Amino acid sequence: MTFGVLTILYGGLVWYASRLPPASKSAWFQNVKAADEYSEEGAWQLDFDGDATVPLYLIRDGELYLKLQATQPKYGLYMEIDLPRWDAAMLAELIVLHPELRPMLPEPDAPDGGIRWFRTWPSQTAG
Repeated sequence: MTFGVLTILYGGLVWYASRLPPASKSAWFQNVKAADEYSEEGAWQLDFDGDATVPLYLIRDGELYLKLQATQPKYGLYMEIDLPRWDAAMLAELIVLHPELRPMLPEPDAPDGGIRWFRTWPSQTAG
């Protein structure tokens, strides 16, 4: 009988948590002209509604900012983290979709746009 009661209580808790409105998202953006990925002078933090889509880039005062991270608490149980891995290939995809961003890069003709804080990410393949 205890198992049935616990199952009902747990099921009710899960149902209740799934009915809660989504918590707000926090997103961090970095200016493409900043020297470091987490530089204070080039960082910009914004909050979005829980059901809003956080864009990959924003323009503020004529400057281009790329999303570094977005976080959102889920049901009070865990944190969802969106962590784009910016590199030259991802930037190229963004420029194909939004060619108007190219002139906003520090070095528009460079493969990495002249963004100094891009990292070279290790290969995910097993050796």
